[in-house]
Amino acid sequence: LVVGALQDHFWQAAKGADPTMFIEYTRDGRMASASRARLSMGASQAFDGNLETAWTTGDALPPQWIQIDLGWPATIAGVRLLTFQDVDGASEHTVTIGRAEGADREMTVFAGETRDKEVLEYTAPSPVADIQVVRVTTDIATGTIGWRQIEVVLAPAPSPSPCPASGTPPAGLTVRGGQP
Repeated sequence: LVVGALQDHFWQAAKGADPTMFIEYTRDGRMASASRARLSMGASQAFDGNLETAWTTGDALPPQWIQIDLGWPATIAGVRLLTFQDVDGASEHTVTIGRAEGADREMTVFAGETRDKEVLEYTAPSPVADIQVVRVTTDIATGTIGWRQIEVVLAPAPSPSPCPASGTPPAGLTVRGGQP
């Protein structure tokens, strides 16, 4: 325990406050980044689907943030967060959304008493289009800042319109085992 704390302390000091130093990639190639991260609890762990892993900032004080770049503009319907807390208590988390370029805007704020492995969920009144980056900023925390999982809920894709009916068979196709 002491060795891990010392390694984490010196690793944090070596990385400093440069957020580009806390960039990782998820299994599916999306870029996850954070304001800070513990040595063995990087940003990608909040997006790995494993409820037992987590991203944490170690002993860093709020505000601290974590974000995911979806890799393309998407239409999102909401977010679902699973807390990591070593101490139950007051917390406040702001979810912001944005495009690849330009200013972010607030989607929602979660504020209140929370505990470890609590689900915080927000569904937008209507889906929000052209979002590429989702950031969660913890402004108030009682203990270690972290997330077990962060899920960006995508809006269902619209169904393609049906093709108009045609009595003409497509050229170049052969029908086998049925009527042409």
